[in-house]
Amino acid sequence: QYRKTYLLALDDVYVFSPSVVLDVKLGVTRQPYSSGPPAAEFDYSKLGFSSQMLGLIANGTSIFPSINFSSPVQSIGAGGGFYNNVTNESLSATLLWQKGKHSLRLGAEARMWMESYMNTYNNTPPFISFSSAFTAGPTVCSNSAPMGQDIAAFLLGVPSSATMGISAPFTERYPWGALFVQDDWKVTPKLTVNLGMRWE
Repeated sequence: QYRKTYLLALDDVYVFSPSVVLDVKLGVTRQPYSSGPPAAEFDYSKLGFSSQMLGLIANGTSIFPSINFSSPVQSIGAGGGFYNNVTNESLSATLLWQKGKHSLRLGAEARMWMESYMNTYNNTPPFISFSSAFTAGPTVCSNSAPMGQDIAAFLLGVPSSATMGISAPFTERYPWGALFVQDDWKVTPKLTVNLGMRWE
């Protein structure tokens, strides 16, 4: 799984006076990721399906049907795919105030984590199965042949089952924030006390 990452970072330091400095940082991280077959616009009407099937599929990602056999014959068709896009946004600010023996820092930070996700593996394309259910014979009590009757059902166009599930995408957001204050108090040239408190 190969995921590209796009980053944006901005940092601005503003000097109010020799003893008061404000540092503001902005960051955005974007990680889009998708995986699936190279072609996802298959026309189901070419196989005799209703042209309305395309309207049932989210985002129009129509894929060649997945055709499966009951005997150890290789299936035909591909599965679906998925996308998982993650975005992180952050904004932080720190104010440094130097006052006598005190070095005071006040700060705040806010983050927003977002994810958009949809999984369409094995459920966006029609999932069609063929078995010996309709090709056993000559009577209904006859044993099935060890191989080939599912292929015969496929050639006759008589599936034993067919399903098509529609995946629902989702998006979630997670906001987060923090405040902090810190004081580095130089009590004597040899003793410094660090006091701080943080709330998240």
